[in-house]
Amino acid sequence: MNRSFVQRLFHDRSLRGETVAAFGGAGTMFLIQPPCDVWFFAWLAPLPWLWLITRKTSHVPQKFWLLIWSAGFIHWLATIHWLRLPHPATSLGWVCLSAYLAFYLPAFIWSARLLMRRWGWPLVAAAPIAWVACEQLRGVLFGGFTFAMLGHSQWRWTTLLQSADIAGAIGVSGIVMLVAAALFCSISSWRTKETVRDVVLAAGILGASIFYGHWRLTTIPEPRVAPLETLLVQGSIDTELKHDPNAFQKVTQQYDELTRSGLLERPTLPDLILWPETMWRLGLLEIDPNERLPASVVTAMLTKSELT
Repeated sequence: MNRSFVQRLFHDRSLRGETVAAFGGAGTMFLIQPPCDVWFFAWLAPLPWLWLITRKTSHVPQKFWLLIWSAGFIHWLATIHWLRLPHPATSLGWVCLSAYLAFYLPAFIWSARLLMRRWGWPLVAAAPIAWVACEQLRGVLFGGFTFAMLGHSQWRWTTLLQSADIAGAIGVSGIVMLVAAALFCSISSWRTKETVRDVVLAAGILGASIFYGHWRLTTIPEPRVAPLETLLVQGSIDTELKHDPNAFQKVTQQYDELTRSGLLERPTLPDLILWPETMWRLGLLEIDPNERLPASVVTAMLTKSELT
């Protein structure tokens, strides 16, 4: 792609509205995921991309679709920017993965248009179905990548999340996209009977999901056994040290110190201590489940930790 083509693409007056909507949507959809995490904005964030579904493709369709892909590329570069942090070499994977994930935005817009124009589906049906299909495909193709689903933005709203035990995370994504599509229709043509139908449908499904969530949260089953007291230990180890056989002592020492400090902060000993699996460099160690450390050994370990 030469420079003049890029300049023509982004300065094409016939695509100015599409450019603003495509990249505006990339920005709003970025804001609803960490680190910004403006979760309540997720119900409005898809509106620019929904507008693109209702637009007619310009007289140069290849420019339109390249523009949409470019917006998706920028969106994913920002959303998974953390992928470049562990090691300089991961920057290549960050760019390549973003370029691949960017194809799902034009796929979403194209499939939603197909449902609307060929089969006459309303936007409130076409957009959620197309979005859910793209998220499902993204979750299985080439091993799957399910990070930053639309439904993940609602992790704070535990009542709504209960519907995930029926339809999964993509079901929550579908609910959010359904409501966003209904809001878009109410803004663009709020006086029509179709808009009233769409809003009622979205409100009904959202209300049913909330009702189900309240019911699930109030009927939490009692555990059949006593819960285990656990101590979760998570250190901060440089990525290169994880593969350095000579760093075993340094890594183990850090986790020993973290474990001891965690034990000292607890009034009672935990039933289970959890380390990340990559931190244990030795072979599988099998211990008799009936074997327990004498209390004197535990006391000595904690006393040593206090002295150091």
